[in-house]
Amino acid sequence: IKVGQKVRKSMRRTLERITGLQTVAKESVTGISIIKGFLMEDYVRSLVQREYAKLERQGLKMMKADAAIGPLTEFVMTLGFIVFVLVSVYEVTKPDATLKAGDLVTVYGALLFILDPVRKLTAVNNAVQTSVASAERVFEFIDLKPDIVDAPDAVELKPLREAIHFKDVHFSYDGKTEVLHGVTFDVKKGEMVAIVGFSGAGKSTLAKLLPRFYDVTGGRILIDDVDIRTATQASLRAQISIVTQDTILFNASVRENIAAGRDSYSDDRVREAVKAAHATEFVEKLYRKYDTIIGESGGSLSGGQRQRLAIARALIKDPAILILDEAKSSLDSESERAIQQAIEEFVVGRTSIVIAHRLSTIQRADRILVLDNGRVVEQGTHNELVQNPDSIYKRLYEIQFASPDEPSPPAKEESGDRPARVAA
Repeated sequence: IKVGQKVRKSMRRTLERITGLQTVAKESVTGISIIKGFLMEDYVRSLVQREYAKLERQGLKMMKADAAIGPLTEFVMTLGFIVFVLVSVYEVTKPDATLKAGDLVTVYGALLFILDPVRKLTAVNNAVQTSVASAERVFEFIDLKPDIVDAPDAVELKPLREAIHFKDVHFSYDGKTEVLHGVTFDVKKGEMVAIVGFSGAGKSTLAKLLPRFYDVTGGRILIDDVDIRTATQASLRAQISIVTQDTILFNASVRENIAAGRDSYSDDRVREAVKAAHATEFVEKLYRKYDTIIGESGGSLSGGQRQRLAIARALIKDPAILILDEAKSSLDSESERAIQQAIEEFVVGRTSIVIAHRLSTIQRADRILVLDNGRVVEQGTHNELVQNPDSIYKRLYEIQFASPDEPSPPAKEESGDRPARVAA
């Protein structure tokens, strides 16, 4: 039993070392261009060797514990057999013995037949302990409970009618350090609100709270008059489309990526979404067009192509609420213009929360919120905020947004002349 416990403990640690080695291997493969470009081969080789050394040490401990069970079992059985022989001989030879020699020979024979199964049983125990160690790590993941669950009396959320309300919202990732401190604002139906601020201000965190990727630790978020925590997640997220800063695609066809795996969207609707995302030109040139497998994380496509497919995926849903985290700094000019045009058409008439990185997008917003250290410190239109020489927005505008090659957007349409929104 003691050896088996040691084998289980050693196996668990060995699995942890294997995980560390796999992590280094994955990083080495995915980051090969950086490794080559910065001459990091020796450094990465040392990381791999270090992980191999840890795995070797732990593997040897497990092998020693496993190898010890055979000799230990033989020693215990032999010692027990010798003791049994001495005691049994004494019991047969003593004056008032009740045990006969013939019966004793029968017992010896039975004992000899038991020895081999006992040996095998001890070996099986080691195998069982090794399997238990592996199973424990698997069950740790299987038994994980989601932090975000529907309330027992959760209701179906009705389509947005009036506004989204953030009321005194507080949030902390670790339960100790707050990222958002009493954020309060409204987003009216059809309004486009841009959220700006320096890095670490809490912009992306704020955007993650609306679809309930996390729950607020204080305050409330309401759609119309319904706290989103009292609504089902399915009915909430059915109204929301998200275009993230990191474009996430899957090793599936163009059609499956745009339709998010659903069969309910017709081919015409998929094509309309691609067209609205300004992606038709490159999709039609793919070797199997909409049935082309794009590789892991869309690796066979360029950055601009991946992002246009992500926009098409958001657009095909025809969402009432759009959460957009722009990220186009690494794209070529042609892709950037196509994506910018697709976004500008997409947000028209939708209730949109945009984490803005582009001046043209910000200027088109109905309202701009400036976050600083997890608080809304300023809000208003671009013209209103930029007039204040001491405002944070003015500094952001001068440092981050007003780049020399930033195109001047056309004048914003009045609300009465706003074009109809693009629908998939």
